[in-house]
Amino acid sequence: MSSYLCGNGQQPWPILDYNGLQIDGPIKEVMSPLPFPNKWRSFGWAVREVDGHDFQDLLAAFDWAAGIKDGPSMIIANTVKGKGVSFMENEVGWHGKAPDSKQAAQALEEIGTGS
Repeated sequence: MSSYLCGNGQQPWPILDYNGLQIDGPIKEVMSPLPFPNKWRSFGWAVREVDGHDFQDLLAAFDWAAGIKDGPSMIIANTVKGKGVSFMENEVGWHGKAPDSKQAAQALEEIGTGS
């Protein structure tokens, strides 16, 4: 699979988007597989945690992962679900739910891309 995904001989870099929520509620209250970094390290993976909203942090993590040659690496991107949208931020109810047109317009306005 790695050779298929990365024809240049590099291994793929899985990125776990960790926002602390799942469809039934906060992960800690439903079924906690935490701590993620320790679990992956126990399987022999190199792990780096980053702020998933910080592009410079993500780019540095990609450079880090590209330098790992002796085994698999994983990036855990710590994020906030719905970040920047007042009615969506950290709200479980928005998992798998699309906003209506009014809500979409408000969300775009709040994140600075509205018309």
